[in-house]
Amino acid sequence: MAGGCANKAAVVKDGSVTVKSAAEQAPAVIVPRGRVTNAIAAIVNDEVVTLYEVNREALPLIREAEKKSSLDDAARRELKRNALERVVEKKLVEQKIKELNIKVTEEEIRAAIDDVKKQNNMPSQEALVAALANQGLSFDQYRTQLQEQIEKLKLVSAEVRSKIHVSESELREFYDANLPKYTEEESYRARHIFFRTNEKSSAEDIKLSMTKALMVLAEVKGGKDFVELA
Repeated sequence: MAGGCANKAAVVKDGSVTVKSAAEQAPAVIVPRGRVTNAIAAIVNDEVVTLYEVNREALPLIREAEKKSSLDDAARRELKRNALERVVEKKLVEQKIKELNIKVTEEEIRAAIDDVKKQNNMPSQEALVAALANQGLSFDQYRTQLQEQIEKLKLVSAEVRSKIHVSESELREFYDANLPKYTEEESYRARHIFFRTNEKSSAEDIKLSMTKALMVLAEVKGGKDFVELA
């Protein structure tokens, strides 16, 4: 996906990409005094991607690459082109999430944060915040990233489900192939709990056995596993 020159913009519409002049694509906008205008880098289904967004996405890519070696102009252009592709892809994902009305609940975000702390052996929220600070991230920024990741997972799940179609003939074929599994007779395994008494047992022993039996019966009725009580 080419970024184009300064007065050109990539236009993404329903999966196809064309390049038109920014003047052709940009609507007339009245800019308040003192505000700096920003050039259009791409248009994704009528949504504008600005050069500011592309440069913001490219900055960490360039910094990471500069740690390994010096960059010439061609390498920088390639990284900016990659950044443009990432921003466009992100816009497409955001639009699809909005179209499908995908939502992430507070409970899902909290569960994801708890899972991260557990996997990284972090005893508290403060430990997570400190670890994020070392990476140059605030907790709010990280929380937003988690929300976006969960949204993408839900989108992928929804897209996969929408592509799964099972016909009636396929269901019938599966049922016929697995018929023995569905026609086996139910089997039961009897288990018993004995409280032994005999003709020599004293009244006190019999009373104690009855008490134990009634206690076990009450626990079984309360949902306790019979096997564990046996």
